[in-house]
Amino acid sequence: MMPGRLAMPHRELRKRSGLIAAAAALALLLAAPPARAQADPELAAAKRAYDSSEYVEAAKLVRPLAEKGDPGAQFLMGQMLFFGLGMERDDAKAAQWYGMAAQAGNTEAQYRLGYLYATGQGVAYDAASAERFWIAAAGRGHRGAIVALADFYHEGLYRTEDETLARRWLNRAAMTGDIESMYKLGRRLMTPEKVATDYRRAYAWLYIASNRGHSAAKSFIDKNKRFFAPHEVRRGEAWGKAFIQKGTPVPAPPGES
Repeated sequence: MMPGRLAMPHRELRKRSGLIAAAAALALLLAAPPARAQADPELAAAKRAYDSSEYVEAAKLVRPLAEKGDPGAQFLMGQMLFFGLGMERDDAKAAQWYGMAAQAGNTEAQYRLGYLYATGQGVAYDAASAERFWIAAAGRGHRGAIVALADFYHEGLYRTEDETLARRWLNRAAMTGDIESMYKLGRRLMTPEKVATDYRRAYAWLYIASNRGHSAAKSFIDKNKRFFAPHEVRRGEAWGKAFIQKGTPVPAPPGES
């Protein structure tokens, strides 16, 4: 650490809170539309019933489609079984339907199945499987999966913490507009571990998060701005403003972008 720099505290693992957050993330995306709902009239009818909270009717319409192998219908079956909508809740059966949809390439199913493996709901806890399904969904641009991987590596909840992977996925999550990831990345870039600190990027992401209403980022800047050199503040603000105004990526090393 450079002389006079702020000594950043060591993070403690927060597995319990991470698992709660994982379950909450599933609930937040409950209304996400299954793939092909608009292209397939039968699936669209099931989706309309689902969106209208007519879950018994939705289940009646979607089950035959799911059994025929339609990935969108299989995903919707997983949803209704996991949340107990129109049928009795059954996490194990939900995982099976999510799994079929995920194997067929349904990114929402891949994302949710990753959380089931990460939390041990309906399936045995399996960090490697959670990681694999999230990476598959993230590779196709699924924002939730990208953010999940950022937490996966940042918090060290499910596997040995990896600094390079943590920064890479936090950077990708921040680029999607996730302000919590921006804040976490900014703090992490000021923490010397296995990868060098980068106070210019740190200030940029903290600046962006603060500008977008993240109170902890604003408070952190207000309390610790003196620890940044003037040129770091100038460059960080310039990068931050370019991101806010034009969506210009904040520069990152090849291994972290």
